[in-house]
Amino acid sequence: MAASAKPERPGAHGAGKPARLARGLCLAALMALALPLTAATRLLDDIELDGQNGSVRVKVSFTIPLSYLRHFPPEKGEILNVFLQPASPADVRETLGHTTDEIRRSPRNPLLPCFTVTYVQPRDAQRDPVQLVFQFDQPVSYRLEPGTDGRSLVLVVPAQPNESGQPYDCKTKKK
Repeated sequence: MAASAKPERPGAHGAGKPARLARGLCLAALMALALPLTAATRLLDDIELDGQNGSVRVKVSFTIPLSYLRHFPPEKGEILNVFLQPASPADVRETLGHTTDEIRRSPRNPLLPCFTVTYVQPRDAQRDPVQLVFQFDQPVSYRLEPGTDGRSLVLVVPAQPNESGQPYDCKTKKK
């Protein structure tokens, strides 16, 4: 007597494959759409310090070309607000539309008090300027210059050597 074959269920042998494939494709499409929302683009590229002739040149480099608009206070303070404008509308759409706030700390050095540079994401990237906030641990005098490459800003600060000759302690802010 031959072994009896089990009766087949309706939909067995691949009947569910198109539905599983469709669900998988939908999931992949949703993940691809969500990627630009979660993958933030950086605006701040690098901070370099160069001490020369009794001053320190703080060069802040950007990932896109930016044009200087204005800053305040004009010459001295603990906080410096700088406003910039993207060089092209494409940079607004492709970069600023996907950025988040960024904070960069200064490299440790013996010539300049510690500081942070904060990029504040504009509420409306099409309308509002790019804002950077420099926050020093103590008031400093400064002169602001656009970089020669169109992708940087240079802050020139008179050197304020640490009394110990060691780099400033940037972990704790002294009041």
